[in-house]
Amino acid sequence: LLHEYEGLDAMLAAGRFSAEADALRLYRHIATLDPSAPVPALPDHEPDWRACAAAADGLGLGRLAGRLAEAASS
Repeated sequence: LLHEYEGLDAMLAAGRFSAEADALRLYRHIATLDPSAPVPALPDHEPDWRACAAAADGLGLGRLAGRLAEAASS
């Protein structure tokens, strides 16, 4: 689709993904770290680094899993 259209706005203008348009625009704001993105507040809590390491390992992200495992042991 990126070869056919210039970007997300062009895809949406052409009627592609009309049902998901609002969510896609929000995801773009979040992905580009747009500070005006309406991201809901998250509860404040300590991360479960062991669970994060396991999830990263399950995705084949070995180096990241190792760093997260180090964070869990410190």
